Amino acid sequence: MLSRHLFYTVIIALLFISCESDDRQADISAIEQQVQFLNLKDSLAQTDFTQQEEEYQRLYQSFGNFWTNYTEDILRIGSGRESSTLNQIEQFLTFPDIKASDEGITEIYGTSLSTYTKSIDLGFRRYHYFFPNDRLPDVVFMNSGHNFAVFPSEAHLGIGLEFFLGKDHFISSTLDPQMFPQYMRNKMEPRLLVPDALRGWLLVRFQDDYYHEENLISNLMYWGKVMYLLERMLPEVDKENLMDYSKEELAWCESHERSLWVEFSQQDVLYETRRFEINRWIVDGPFTRVDGLPQETPSRIGVWIAWQIANDYMKRNPDKTIQQLFEDENYLAMLNAYRPN
Repeated sequence: MLSRHLFYTVIIALLFISCESDDRQADISAIEQQVQFLNLKDSLAQTDFTQQEEEYQRLYQSFGNFWTNYTEDILRIGSGRESSTLNQIEQFLTFPDIKASDEGITEIYGTSLSTYTKSIDLGFRRYHYFFPNDRLPDVVFMNSGHNFAVFPSEAHLGIGLEFFLGKDHFISSTLDPQMFPQYMRNKMEPRLLVPDALRGWLLVRFQDDYYHEENLISNLMYWGKVMYLLERMLPEVDKENLMDYSKEELAWCESHERSLWVEFSQQDVLYETRRFEINRWIVDGPFTRVDGLPQETPSRIGVWIAWQIANDYMKRNPDKTIQQLFEDENYLAMLNAYRPN
């Protein structure tokens, strides 16, 4: 039987934990679908290139400014305002590597794309719950020629499906290792399509108002806030997928959270302004290249630490909204209050 002292200790601990739980979950029961889904890959496959002017008008009317983004910024093959650019599009589609990746996209997503659209729609409906006045993008599925996995703009969110065929898929395994090293190919998994797309959109959505690149702590906490919101948009997605980690990498981070925080605190880098040093903590790679951290430290460990800080801060401040989290730039207070597990 529990002693009376131990009994009260357990009750107090449970009360303390419950007080710090984070119940900011979106009630979307009354929120209808918020985004439109467009498939540029399929539209191009149906194009009659002998009817250049008519097809140009169809594509531009269907995809709007994203058509210009696609030809000028993503593929960089010609003006999106000239029908003659369809000549270059036709050549692009007949290039052997593009034909093969198109076939790979059809193989992986031909009958299952609706699973991903449902998840993306749920994410944006939850975002709408927290930010009801924000404009949401049309989502465009495409073959970017391995130029962009995610291409966010003000009105659209482009997703390059060829980046999510699976690391062992023939297309992924034959990519140039100089351009796509193994750690990048390991993340070309369908399970990462939705979190990668929404995370990329969030990073662009808030950058003008809340991203300040002057030092490491401002970079990290911007990422931490985005990750906090991403988790609330996709609560059903495993946490390792939100970070592009494996289960083993996430488990390593969780088991070393306290030692990681101690090492980070001792690095004296909070106000580091050199971009090269900042990138050590936030840029993707085979591991985090920071002196004092073991080589098994997963890449972008600074992002993961900042995510835990944002989580901890919001648990301690249950009355704060997510909008207020983004507005709050008192980062020292957040760090001083952080208690790693």
